[in-house]
Amino acid sequence: MRSDSGLPFADLQSLPAGTLLTVRLRNPVNADSASLSGVFDAILDEIVAVDGNALVAPGASAEGRIELAHASELANNRSYVRLTLESIEIDGRDFAVQTSSLFVHGDASVAPASGGTHSAEIVHLASGRRLTFRLTEPISLGSSPDSPVR
Repeated sequence: MRSDSGLPFADLQSLPAGTLLTVRLRNPVNADSASLSGVFDAILDEIVAVDGNALVAPGASAEGRIELAHASELANNRSYVRLTLESIEIDGRDFAVQTSSLFVHGDASVAPASGGTHSAEIVHLASGRRLTFRLTEPISLGSSPDSPVR
């Protein structure tokens, strides 16, 4: 079946794999094991559009997971954190998402780790930091393409 755009399988109610989701962190993320909570909260920072149709408005809540973190005792550039998005709230409904991992290494913003006898360096992502993730699986929104984005 063809859509009005002439593209096969185009679905104006879905975000296809490859869609970019840019979020802004609500709280800082520190990649040291002492403060590692495993999750982070963010807000969608840009409109998500498919074929010129805005499907998700900025301000949607998103939640992600800290997959891996390492604080280096050797050098700044050896500290890192790996993040993925897990869910996004659109029109009051939570949608599970699968994204590629975002890998941030020690050059982002490195601060000395507190406590302990070692001078380990940790990656610190400040509140308000923008991060962009790429969907690896499509999301079916199940809403009318005519419904306005708020």
